[in-house]
Amino acid sequence: MTATTEAAPARTTRRTAERAEEAGKPGARKTATLHLPLVTVQFRAPQMHMPGRREMTDAGRTVTGFLPSPSRLAYYTGLGMVAAFGVIDWPVAVAIGAGTWIAQRGRREAAHEEEGGEQRAERKAGEQRAERKAGEEQAAEEKPARRSGRAKK
Repeated sequence: MTATTEAAPARTTRRTAERAEEAGKPGARKTATLHLPLVTVQFRAPQMHMPGRREMTDAGRTVTGFLPSPSRLAYYTGLGMVAAFGVIDWPVAVAIGAGTWIAQRGRREAAHEEEGGEQRAERKAGEQRAERKAGEEQAAEEKPARRSGRAKK
């Protein structure tokens, strides 16, 4: 006597009437359930957030803030094309691009430091003018007091 056993076939369940109604609603998550002999598996569609116009605009502004100026972008594009067509080797193109970027950055920092130095000089001159003016006002107050014979304290 040989006994044969058949494995229970895998079957998917149908959604209940409530789930079918919920699936029609906006924002409802879609699910699929698979019942196996020892395991029940449920698959859910991920909830994805689609960015709105404002978020896309903000992201675009952030990205453009990191891009080089249009003339620099044209320079780097041309350098890349020259390397792509084999006029110069790509390591040479990378070295030229990196050297240009570092030199440009150094130039910007030097200009920024000059601005800072000029601003410090202007601030110091303004402080000196204010001290001089305060000293002149104090001297002007002391002159009438000396004439009358009494000093202000």
